Amino acid sequence: MARCDALGRGNKSAWRKIETDPSVPTSIQLLIPSVSSLENFLTRWRKEKVDNVAEWNINLGCPSPDVIKTGLGCAMMKRVNKVNEMITLLKSTGKPVSLKIRLGLNEYEQRNKAYLNLLRDTEADYYIVHARHGRQKSEDPADWSVFSECLSTNKIIVANGDIRTLKDVKQLKDMGLHGVCLGRVSVQNPLLFQEISAHLQGHPLTLLDQTQEEIQNTIQKVKEEYLRYIKRYYGDTEQQHPSIHSYVLSFSKHFGNFQKYSDLNFA
Repeated sequence: MARCDALGRGNKSAWRKIETDPSVPTSIQLLIPSVSSLENFLTRWRKEKVDNVAEWNINLGCPSPDVIKTGLGCAMMKRVNKVNEMITLLKSTGKPVSLKIRLGLNEYEQRNKAYLNLLRDTEADYYIVHARHGRQKSEDPADWSVFSECLSTNKIIVANGDIRTLKDVKQLKDMGLHGVCLGRVSVQNPLLFQEISAHLQGHPLTLLDQTQEEIQNTIQKVKEEYLRYIKRYYGDTEQQHPSIHSYVLSFSKHFGNFQKYSDLNFA
């Protein structure tokens, strides 16, 4: 995620976050404080002729207290007109636009269907719906029951929240979801992508089909690539980023930790 105001000012750290490999289709997620900050960024983006963007994503799901207190993230979900202005501006680049949302800022907004109002009254190309409200923690179960009513809006819906296994992906596909967005599990079990891809191609694959050495070799390759990205975007010294060492330690602790979820059976 990159802040649009920082991008508009030409902040080098912010611009590093949107530098991507042109050979890998990448969605750039933006936190947008105002329409004017988005206009400033897009003016600079066009001037720099940076065409490494497959699509734009507007972050309306961040639950961070620091973000919420400024009226951003999931605190902006009710500002439908403003969101539509942002969508229109981003679509003017010729790129698709998606929204990453939660069920609302809090339980009250979830009960009052803030997410449905946003889905019905905005015109993004698709919507990634995290099935928790902004006050819930990752330990609170995601509420997949909301996906049926989200689909009733006839919008393209991608599911997010507590998707841990191929079985979960199959269940959501059977419900009519158009896709899934994986978060923490992609760090704890990076091989899940391989398993899903094989399934979609009609060649079922599980970790039980692979030797322990094959699994560990794949995990190591992916881990090295993750670490390269961490250093690329945050630097590799505390002078470049005060929290870089804690980031790397936390990442290394959780990466490939299949036992984080008791329902993952990789014997």
